[in-house]
Amino acid sequence: MKTDNPNYIVVFVLNSILFFFSGLAKFIYTPLLSPLKNTLSISSTQAGSLITLVYLGYAFTRFPSGILTDIYGCKKTIIYSSFLTGLSLLLLSFSPNYLILAILSFVMGAATGLYTTAGYTFSVLIGKRGKETTSTALLELFGGTASFIAPLAVILFLENLGYSWNSLFLTAGIGVIITSFLFAYFMKGKNIKKTIKSDSENQNSFKEELTEILEVFKHPNIRKFIIWATLVGGFGFFAIKGFESFIPTALAEAKNYSFSNANKLFTIIAISGLITKIGVAWAADKFGVKRIFATITALNLIFFIIFTLNVNQYMIILTLIVLGITFKSHNTLINSYVMKKSPEKYQGSGFGLFSTLYTIIYSLGPMAIGYFIDKYGLLIGMRFSLIGILISLPLVPLFKYFIDETQLG
Repeated sequence: MKTDNPNYIVVFVLNSILFFFSGLAKFIYTPLLSPLKNTLSISSTQAGSLITLVYLGYAFTRFPSGILTDIYGCKKTIIYSSFLTGLSLLLLSFSPNYLILAILSFVMGAATGLYTTAGYTFSVLIGKRGKETTSTALLELFGGTASFIAPLAVILFLENLGYSWNSLFLTAGIGVIITSFLFAYFMKGKNIKKTIKSDSENQNSFKEELTEILEVFKHPNIRKFIIWATLVGGFGFFAIKGFESFIPTALAEAKNYSFSNANKLFTIIAISGLITKIGVAWAADKFGVKRIFATITALNLIFFIIFTLNVNQYMIILTLIVLGITFKSHNTLINSYVMKKSPEKYQGSGFGLFSTLYTIIYSLGPMAIGYFIDKYGLLIGMRFSLIGILISLPLVPLFKYFIDETQLG
C-alpha cells in the first residue's frame, strides 16, 4: 500500500468497509433462511431462490461494472453503486411479502454487483504491483468479516433484541450510505485523484472505448481462458454456495442444535477463513494458484460427504474449520488469477466479464440444492452439491493443454 499520503490508507479502508457491507448484504440471507421459511411459510426451494436472485442480480451487473470502471474510473463507479446499494437495502427492510422481498433481493444484488468490480480494481490500483493475490486477500478480509458478523447479527437482532429480520437490512443500508459519503469526501484528495486517473486514464469516447474493450476478447486464447476460469470457478462455487446456504439449517434441523447454537457454530467457517486467508494467498503466490485451487476443491469433495454423515460434534467442528479454509479462499484464488491474467488495460472489463458468467453459474446453487432438499431430504439433498465439484476439479489440470499462459496478461 502506498503510504506517502495518509488518505491512501483511509480510502483503502473505506473501500474495504464498503466491500464488507456488500458481503454482509448477501451473507445475511444464509443464517436467515430458517426464520424466513417460518415467517413467510415458504419451501426450501423458495428460500434458496432468494439467495439465487441476489447472486443473479449481482452477476448481471458485474461485466457492465467492469466497463464503467475502465471508462469512467473506479471513483465514480464505487460512489454511485454504493449509494444504490444503500438505498436498495433500505427498501428491502420494508418488504411486505415474499414476492416483494424476492424482487428487491434481485435489485440489491444488482447494486452490489455494480460496486464489486470497481472495488476490487480500486484495491489493486492503489496497492503495490506484483502482489495481486495478497492485495485481494486484504480486501476480502473485510468480506470474510461480514460472513462472521452475519450469523451473530441474526442472533443479536432476532433473539437478543427481539427485532424482526427487516431491521437487519435497515441497519446495513444506513451503514452503506454513511460510508459512501465518507469515501466520496476523502477521494477529493488531489494526489489520490491524480494517481487513480493515471492508472485508468481514458481519452477516447465511450463508443470507441467500448469497441476496443470488446475487441480484446475476440483473441481466442483470452476467450478460452475466460471460459476455463468461468467453468472451474463457477461450478466450484456452485457447490460451495449451494452447500453453505443450508449449513445453519442442517445444524438446527438435522444435527439437533438450537437456532442460536447453530448460527454460532456457523461462524467457525468465517473465523477459520479469516485466519487462513492470507496464508493461502501466500501459498498461491509461491506454489501456483492452480495447485492450491485444486487442493481446496478436493478437500471440499471429502468434507462435504463427512458433514452429511452421522458424525460427532468434534468431527462437525473439524469439518467446519476445513470448510472455512476452502470456502473463503476459493474466491480469492480465482478472482486474483483472472485479474492478473487479464490484459492490463482491460483488467476491469476482463474481470467483470468473468464475474458475470461465473456468478450466473454459482448463483443457481442455493435454488438447485433447495430443490433437491425438498425432494430428497435435508442432508441427502445437500450432497447434490458434489455435482459442481465433479465438474470443476477435472478441469484444473487441463488448463495447460488448451491455453497458452504466455499470451495472457
